[in-house]
Amino acid sequence: MVRKRSGDRELPPAEDRGAAELQSAREPGEVEHELRVLFDHVPCSLAVIDRDYNVVRSNAHFRQTFYRKGATRCFEFYKGRGRSCKSCPAREVFLDGAVHREVQNGRGSRGQTLQYLVTAAPFDYTGAQVRTVIEMAQDVTEVVELRRRLEQVEKEKLEAERLAVVGETVAGLAHGMKNILMGLEGGLFVFKDGLAKNNPEVLQRGWGMIEGNVARISSFAKEFLGFARGAKARARLVDPNAILEEVAALYRPMLDQAGIALQLEAGQVLEPMAVDPEGLHTCLTNLLSNAADACLAGERKHRRITLRCEEEDKIVRFFVKDNGVGMDAEVRRKAFTSFFSTKPVGKGTGLGLLTTRRIVAEHGGRVEVSSARGRGSTFVLVFPRARLPVPTSETTTEERKVGLHEQHDQ
Repeated sequence: MVRKRSGDRELPPAEDRGAAELQSAREPGEVEHELRVLFDHVPCSLAVIDRDYNVVRSNAHFRQTFYRKGATRCFEFYKGRGRSCKSCPAREVFLDGAVHREVQNGRGSRGQTLQYLVTAAPFDYTGAQVRTVIEMAQDVTEVVELRRRLEQVEKEKLEAERLAVVGETVAGLAHGMKNILMGLEGGLFVFKDGLAKNNPEVLQRGWGMIEGNVARISSFAKEFLGFARGAKARARLVDPNAILEEVAALYRPMLDQAGIALQLEAGQVLEPMAVDPEGLHTCLTNLLSNAADACLAGERKHRRITLRCEEEDKIVRFFVKDNGVGMDAEVRRKAFTSFFSTKPVGKGTGLGLLTTRRIVAEHGGRVEVSSARGRGSTFVLVFPRARLPVPTSETTTEERKVGLHEQHDQ
């Protein structure tokens, strides 16, 4: 702001001088009256509190909302209690002279439970010491209830998504088991036919069919145990990049031996995220194993898998990209919706991607895939932070904190 000077004296701008002249033209009593009217009629509760927590002044809204016969101290008005609150914004202001704000639980003048947002700030000083504090309380009960309902709707939506994944998975498992049984029945039929005809060639073909399906049963059993393990995510705060580095270190020797280059791209330094580390590890190893198989099935001379983790708009994404054989639209469509595998008999059951999808869904996330035949595939695990589970260890601590807080404040 440019100010004009007259000699050595700095003059305020013209608009400030006009306001100052208007102010000086008004009587002090008139200004005080207007301030009192403003204080008394703002649509929120105002109270001035001294160092003994006595309410020395309050407005009409405060008296209407928190009036209690015989009450003199703020905690008597706000909560109907006989001792100071464990968490007290006014106390904090007296200690450090700063503005403090938080949502508190209280009791209204009719005995109803209220949630109110209280903002406390210094009001008057004695020297450097805060003598009185002014508190502004706004009833946010409806806002808190609306937030609770929205959180409940989000939980129900997430649960519905998880159940949908489970339903698709169970249907896929049933379809897979049916295929195995049909294969065994077919092999047994051919084998019996070879016995009846005493035909070694038919016997060998039937036995080969039985062996192949027995191998599928073995692979199926191992993967099914892995699928069934850890139905509920046991989340704790972990470094996303650390898990990616761990998976890369685990697979690098095997991939080097297979002639596949593994590139771990340097990503952002990310805040810890609440996930089940074993579950996320399983997802990444499933995708990495599939990427290796896709590279080996392709005809490229230089085979490559790239891992990356990044975050944007509070959404964490893990990328597993390969330049392998790729998938056409039909294979992509089947990859997550049925018990499906492109691997040779006995080498895969299709449970890996189903397991990955289920674990990611348990974390409130999703799996995205882009691929083209002959051009490789990119799988992305998408985790919105807002939908991640609460860390298990912190849940217990938080529940204890809430319980103590409610006992203290009621």
